[in-house]
Amino acid sequence: MQALTCKQLPALTSTQLYCLEIKKLAPEQISAFTPKQIEDLNWFSQSSDDLDAHISYLTTAQIQALHPSIINHLFGIRRSSSFFTLQPTEGRTLSSLYEDMSLEQLAEVFPKDPLLRKEINRRFPGSAQMRAIPQRDLMVIAHLLTQKQVTWLTFEQITKMPNTYVGGSESPHIISLLSDGQISFLTHKQITNMMPEWLYYFYREEKAECFTKEQKGWMSAKQLATLKGTMTPWNRTRFEPWTMR
Repeated sequence: MQALTCKQLPALTSTQLYCLEIKKLAPEQISAFTPKQIEDLNWFSQSSDDLDAHISYLTTAQIQALHPSIINHLFGIRRSSSFFTLQPTEGRTLSSLYEDMSLEQLAEVFPKDPLLRKEINRRFPGSAQMRAIPQRDLMVIAHLLTQKQVTWLTFEQITKMPNTYVGGSESPHIISLLSDGQISFLTHKQITNMMPEWLYYFYREEKAECFTKEQKGWMSAKQLATLKGTMTPWNRTRFEPWTMR
């Protein structure tokens, strides 16, 4: 099995993969496996030594095929290994591995790590990159966007956001960073499902007039009164809009 060529490896079945001794494979052989073959790392995880020796040579597509829980396991091993000392000539550097992970993987493996924010800034340095981000990825990182990055979001991106993200109980701080013009993008469904706490926030920030006449027409009497400040939310003492960290 170890003598298989790089062209033959992608054709191996799951049963055949289990017969391989990973530690005996060359780097170019590891890179030859399809993302589908790499996806289930049970056959690949024969020992931590095998992982330390070969994960550096996984391609971008192979890395992104891994389930976040598997990556989390790998990084648990890697934090106590010599992986941090790898040089570019020895395979993939740790930073390049981060760069090849999907945003969903990074968010699950490093949910509160500064690395995730750093990667967001690296991948989306300007409005063109932010406006091209798939909506699914945008939802993954919405709670970490800076005010400048939020101002880059388009009408379409904002109107496609779930209600929970723009005025619902799970709202990240993104709603407090919308520009005056972006507030007018909010849809009928987003407005009618907006919690009073957020409407009161807009009143306090003197942004009530950023809502259009049509948007105000969609609001219930209670919502409109809260936006005008004549009524306060019933649980205002337990609510504060997210602030930048």
